[in-house]
Parts: sequence; C-alpha cells; structure tokens
Amino acid sequence: MDVTINIPQELESELVQRAISKGQDAKAYISQLITNHLRKSALEDSFNQAVIFAEYGESEVKEKAKQPLKSSLGLCADLKISISKEEIDEARREMWANFPREHFYSEEDKR
Repeated sequence: MDVTINIPQELESELVQRAISKGQDAKAYISQLITNHLRKSALEDSFNQAVIFAEYGESEVKEKAKQPLKSSLGLCADLKISISKEEIDEARREMWANFPREHFYSEEDKR
C-alpha cells in the first residue's frame, strides 16, 4: 500500500541526506522510520494498558476501553422533531388499514 505524507521541504531534505549517509534509498529509509515509529507507538499503548491493568484491575481497563453509545433519542435530539400521540395513532391506522382480516388458517387446522 502506498501512502503519501506531506512534510516540509527542510525535513524532506534532511531525511534524504540521512538516507544517503547510511547508503539507503530515501523512500525505503523514510518508510522504515515510519514503520518503527508506529511499532513503538503500538508497544507503548500496550504497555500503558498493562500498567492500567496492574494498577486498577481488569474492570478499569474494560471501562476505559468502552465508550458509551448514544441512545436513539440522543441521536435525533438535534432534529427537533415532535410527534404527538394522535399522529402516531393515525399512522398506525393507515399502516394497518389494508392488512388482511381473514384467518391465516383453515377451520380444519383448528382441530
């Protein structure tokens, strides 16, 4: 996968010079630097989780990992929709108006 990162010209020049001084291709050198940084960050995150676990126990780790979900009312709160009981009743009547009223089974199935 190719990823493009915009960096200041001065930094790019410095990284290219470092790569040349180490006898490496600039793209490969920068890619390795980024990969090492990401691995180090992942290890630090794992270490921080281990420290939290050691200090506070499993319940604290689970609590920090979970984010509360918004309720459906909370998601729609900014829409400023107000539906009255009468409007809901009317919608139900319309929805069920054409629903078949005959039985779904024959008289023989009753026995």
